[in-house]
Amino acid sequence: SASPSPPPPSASPSPPPPSASPSPPSPPPLQPPPPPSAPPPPPPSPPPSPPSPPASPPPPLPPLSPGYVAAATETELRNLIEEATSTAAEQADSLPQESRQVRAHRSSASRPVAHVLRRRLKTDVTCEIVLRQKMNPPGGAALPPEPACVPVGRRGPVYEFSPSLPKAFVASMGGVRQLGGKIVTFVGGNASAEKSVPTVFIPASATVVADGPARGVQRLSAAATGTKKVLVARMRSTTHGQEPTPTINDLKERVFGMGISPVAVNFKSQSAACSENELIIEPGACVSGNTAPGCAEISDGVMNLDLDMDLSPGVDYGAVEYAAVVKLNALGLGDAATADYVMFLFPPGISPWIAYAYINGWSSFYSDTWGGSVSAHMHEVGHNFGLAHSGEFDEEYGDQSSYMGYSYLSIGWPAMCYHGGQHRSLGWYSTHTTEIAASDFVSGQNELVDLFAFTDVQALSAGDPVIIKLDVANAGYALYLQYNKAEDHNSGVVESANLITVVQDALNTPAYQQSWKVASLGEGDDYDDNLRVKVCSLDVVGSVDVVRLSISLDYIGDPCPPPSLSPPPAPPSPPPASPPPSPPPSPPAPPAPPSPPPA
Repeated sequence: SASPSPPPPSASPSPPPPSASPSPPSPPPLQPPPPPSAPPPPPPSPPPSPPSPPASPPPPLPPLSPGYVAAATETELRNLIEEATSTAAEQADSLPQESRQVRAHRSSASRPVAHVLRRRLKTDVTCEIVLRQKMNPPGGAALPPEPACVPVGRRGPVYEFSPSLPKAFVASMGGVRQLGGKIVTFVGGNASAEKSVPTVFIPASATVVADGPARGVQRLSAAATGTKKVLVARMRSTTHGQEPTPTINDLKERVFGMGISPVAVNFKSQSAACSENELIIEPGACVSGNTAPGCAEISDGVMNLDLDMDLSPGVDYGAVEYAAVVKLNALGLGDAATADYVMFLFPPGISPWIAYAYINGWSSFYSDTWGGSVSAHMHEVGHNFGLAHSGEFDEEYGDQSSYMGYSYLSIGWPAMCYHGGQHRSLGWYSTHTTEIAASDFVSGQNELVDLFAFTDVQALSAGDPVIIKLDVANAGYALYLQYNKAEDHNSGVVESANLITVVQDALNTPAYQQSWKVASLGEGDDYDDNLRVKVCSLDVVGSVDVVRLSISLDYIGDPCPPPSLSPPPAPPSPPPASPPPSPPPSPPAPPAPPSPPPA
């Protein structure tokens, strides 16, 4: 699933990689016979041979479709058909048994002449490779990403590969996950829309040339910031009446928090809250002055996309996807100005998966009622942003502290976000991320750092970390620490609530790579694998929670300092002594006797 980006540069043919062995040159296109000229002198007559019996005339050839090169003569055309049929049969024989059944038509000698010519004449095909990630219901097997081809520089139907991409080429690019965004030319391939799902045929003789690096990683973080417009398209049949269960109003409520009874926890609200308003989702709409016929069909970002086909359960989902993209473009709504991303809803019973999306693409597809699930929206558009799955133990979707784990068929639940590595990949919390390299530690060294809850970020100062990246280069991965406080927009987190999650992810995210939650730590817990992380304390300071962590290489003993001891309180001072009572007043002195008279 993907985000808007400037059109990729046109792919120019480049020489094959040095390791590739040169392929034999393709035969030149067949030309009509030259105009008659003066006949050359006749060669000497060969000795006479016995007459051969007359050959029966060959059956007439089917007519050529317009647009294909004609052979010079009927005999040359017949030889060409036989050669192409033989080549197709050899290629089909090299496929696994199940693939032979699917592609049995490739070895059929009764294919129309135009099809055989098209395969044999080998037109070079240039693709931008996209990866499609499908999701099974909870408990279902995890599915690897699948490569597909899209037209370079524009939104168009997705072409399947037949057979799959050459294994040697995929290995030379570092595996399937590294192919997203690459511009690839198949020299001697062929693009065909003969089936309901367009297909790029890759003959065994084709040379594969990759032009430039994958763009997916380069454009990842920019995709998940700023204002993005989302269009929701309900695919419904005009001929048979099938349509998705969620109504237009249901989708307004559940995707955008609009409509008659807005749902509080929706795709728009969670995108804004989890990104701290780095990502703002707005309903898709035509820009002012756009008079495209589909503009009037959009109501608050939601529309009915009418298809003239049967949408009964079991119909090929790829054919429906192809018809939907073609119709969207025919209505003039396939441009990024109308919508950066488009969510398509299937009617019941068509998609074998609950949802799927194109990695770093613009589209996601939902099986009926899953189109109203906020966790499915955040998961699939997460693929559009370039995020891979988040697992735990041996389950690829097992990390239920992140939307990139399992999804839930619930309306307005759960309120949660992504893990620390994914938040960083999306370009969120960039001023609240601390990076620590294991190579900076020496034996016995211990470092104490504080970690804050990402839900408290508005109350923090710049530089207060809500994500800590531990760069473990010697082991080839990074560990991401995030305090998963269960409040506000993370109040419904399904697991690891109020714990510090430790996630092992790609060393240099952003990258499309599976991540794994390896620990959930509470106060006093530690994780020790190449680096030791221990939770020393979790305190509330003012209005925010502060986690004190110890990080060390091989610290022996308890790395957390003991709590500081306050001096004992001073004993109370004795009450001041009462002053002694005042002595009683002295009695008055007796009067002095009278003086004797003088003599």
